[in-house]
Amino acid sequence: MPPPDTWTHYILTSRRLHFYLSLGILASLAGTVTISNFLRTSPYAGEIQWSWSDPVGSLGKFGKAWKKSVEEESKRTAEMRRRKVEDVEKRGEYRRRHGLEQTGDEGGFGGFGIKTKEVDGRVEGQVLAAKMVLEKEGGKEGWVEEELGRVEEEAGVQGKEGKKGWW
Repeated sequence: MPPPDTWTHYILTSRRLHFYLSLGILASLAGTVTISNFLRTSPYAGEIQWSWSDPVGSLGKFGKAWKKSVEEESKRTAEMRRRKVEDVEKRGEYRRRHGLEQTGDEGGFGGFGIKTKEVDGRVEGQVLAAKMVLEKEGGKEGWVEEELGRVEEEAGVQGKEGKKGWW
């Protein structure tokens, strides 16, 4: 090991230097793999002609080809998603028309949405339960906080008033 306070000692023992060297090497390897994968699989790779006499122009061509590739992939993905959504909607419509499934208000993907109509009496029951609780408490404001405070007192948990809680 070289003596302390020398450049050789600093280079061999510096954690910060080794950290940034490692990050730089990993970033360059990731970039190399990404670019080689793009050049091997993209249909727009043929548009890229590298020229050492004009590297900025070559990078511009690469950027344009990359952008076209990303746009095409986005369009393809959006089209696939649109077809799948239409398929799910058609299946839901078929089930509704043939009475195979009662889904209530179709909110989204085949009934997986916010239902605003009564479904098997559940929505009506929830509204009635809420009304009963409000009538029981006299309709006063803050009944939820009071109920939570009562439950916390029973459990031995104190509130925010400087008293320690469960956390």
